[in-house]
Amino acid sequence: DEKGFPWMPELIDQLMEDYVRPGRVRFLLQANVSAPQYNPLSAKVLDKLKSYSPEQVELFGLDAPLSPDDYYALVSRADVVLLPYDRNRYRAFSSGTLAEAIAGGRPVVVPASSWMSSQIPLGAGETFHDFESFVEAVRRVVDDCDDYRSKAETCRAAWVARHAPDRVARRVARLAA
Repeated sequence: DEKGFPWMPELIDQLMEDYVRPGRVRFLLQANVSAPQYNPLSAKVLDKLKSYSPEQVELFGLDAPLSPDDYYALVSRADVVLLPYDRNRYRAFSSGTLAEAIAGGRPVVVPASSWMSSQIPLGAGETFHDFESFVEAVRRVVDDCDDYRSKAETCRAAWVARHAPDRVARRVARLAA
C-alpha cells in the first residue's frame, strides 16, 4: 500500500475520458500483491483493475512476482514511470525502480520533498504532494511527453555516471577515512 498501488483505479478513472479511452495512455502495471495481509488496500483494488480492458490496463505479475528479466522488460516498455509512493514513508527511502527509470531515460512522477524528487534531472519528471497533485503531474507529463522524454534521455548518462558503483565506493571510502 505504501507504494501507491491503491491510487491506480482512481487515476485511471480520472484520465479515462481524455487520455485512456482515446488511446493516449495505456497503463502497464506491476500487480503482484505478494503479502495481501500487509497491503489490504492494494489487494482490494485488484478486482477493479482487472475489470478494465486489457487494451487500457495490462496487469503483470498477478500470479507470481516478475522475474528480473520480465521486470526490466516492463520498465523498458514504459514511456513514463509513475511512483506514487507514500510521501512520508519515502521521504528518505531510495527506490530501485526510480534509479532504473532515470538510467533508462524515462520521465518519472514521484513524491515531492523526498530523496526521489532530489534525483530527478531538471525537466525529466514531476512531483506531487497528494492524490490530486499526482493526477495533475501525470497529466502534465502525458501532455508534454516528448519534451519530458527528451530531457530524461539527455540527462540519463550524467545521472548514471554520478551513481556508478565505483564512484559511490570512492565517496564512501573518503567518508570512512
